[in-house]
Amino acid sequence: MQNHQGSDGAVLRAGGSWLPATMETFDRTLGMEAEVVNTREVTQHADENPSSAGGRREFAPNRRAFAGGLLAAIVVAGTVGGAAGSVATASVFNRGAPGSTVSAAPPIAARNPLIADKSLTQIYKQVSPSVVSIQTAASVASARQSGPPTPRVPGFSIPEVPEIMPRGEGSGFIVDGEGHILTNYHVVDGADRLAVVLADGTRISARVVGTAPASDLALLKAEIPAGKAGLATLGDSDEVEPGDLAVAIGNPFGFDHTITAGIISAVGRDFGSAAGRPMRGLLQTDAAINPGNSGGPVLNAAGEVVGIATAIESPVRANVGVGFAVPINTAKRLLSQLKAGQTVQPAWLGIAGIALTPDIRGELGLPESVGQGVAIAEVTPESPAARAGLRGGARDEGNGSAAPRGGDVIVAVDGRPVKSVPDVSGYLDGKAPGDTITVAIWRDGRRQDVQVTLGSWPAALRG
Repeated sequence: MQNHQGSDGAVLRAGGSWLPATMETFDRTLGMEAEVVNTREVTQHADENPSSAGGRREFAPNRRAFAGGLLAAIVVAGTVGGAAGSVATASVFNRGAPGSTVSAAPPIAARNPLIADKSLTQIYKQVSPSVVSIQTAASVASARQSGPPTPRVPGFSIPEVPEIMPRGEGSGFIVDGEGHILTNYHVVDGADRLAVVLADGTRISARVVGTAPASDLALLKAEIPAGKAGLATLGDSDEVEPGDLAVAIGNPFGFDHTITAGIISAVGRDFGSAAGRPMRGLLQTDAAINPGNSGGPVLNAAGEVVGIATAIESPVRANVGVGFAVPINTAKRLLSQLKAGQTVQPAWLGIAGIALTPDIRGELGLPESVGQGVAIAEVTPESPAARAGLRGGARDEGNGSAAPRGGDVIVAVDGRPVKSVPDVSGYLDGKAPGDTITVAIWRDGRRQDVQVTLGSWPAALRG
């Protein structure tokens, strides 16, 4: 599959793109799709030269290009949804000196003619007071550390520059009376200063409380004056079905408190990566999501938050009706840890595997009783799986066989039957480093139980 890099920093997939989060030069791209290599799932990194990427695309003038690429694939671990590996849809604006107040723009609605205007109006009035614009800035020192030194030319002086430079903008929403605000991690990643702008234009300093990079989530806190904002109601993303109403409120291209509407197009989607790990279980919507919507709420017909806008798929560098959101239940599950100031690390098992098919079952000589499961192709050295004694197999490259011979076959985890790799990784979503799970395997002609204590996703794999 051919991937391209745009000069604005967007990662252009075959027919799609991640939108830029900031205006600075990055050392790597963080949002590439998962690829199955040789029918098993492994992790691979590949740098590529943007100048030879087969075409350049821009969302705004004078954007700097990404300097490298990250090709993310899957090593089984706890995946928590997440986004674009910290690169998705936050908009890029250089809007004057920090401290300037964003002027309110009239709400823009892209309405579905099948949806009654009154219902959308009610949702907007109910939720928009809880939605904020998030402005980020980076110190000049930080920017200089990531870029080349400024050349000195005899006879010319270097103009004075502000100590803090505007960096980017995204969205968020207030979740409680203490001033906690949920947003995407990629919106605030690398920022030295943060401010939130309320619906009435009030601008307030904010700080990061906790983060979950692998889920593309961050929790901020701001001292919000009483009566100045509303609170968002968190719904249940497990109840969302394709065809349900989907409403997004955010700040696309700096147009604050914009409402767009559509439907939930699909659930359980896999798209991109965050912190070097694939993102799974995302909500897909055709409600317009554009740069600046990142971190904003995706709502159901009751006005409850069911997702957090994070990424789009687009061949034309703008919304084409394929957007993605982190399920709100992911955020709800992690909220107490985020409020406690933690950097949430996902659980890690440390294997690569392949789902059983009739052909693979036959090649491995498995009995009819083992009709489904995941054959372990590789166990990462010194991983939790390795310490527990799980065994990986080896493929016969000579005859092109996909079956990893001689390894364990996972048939259940904590008593839950396993049919595919996502069954394992999806179950680990709800686990934390240090938790112990029971992995039922088929080995040497019989079923055995192995206790595995999960670890933290290694820094070397976070991208």
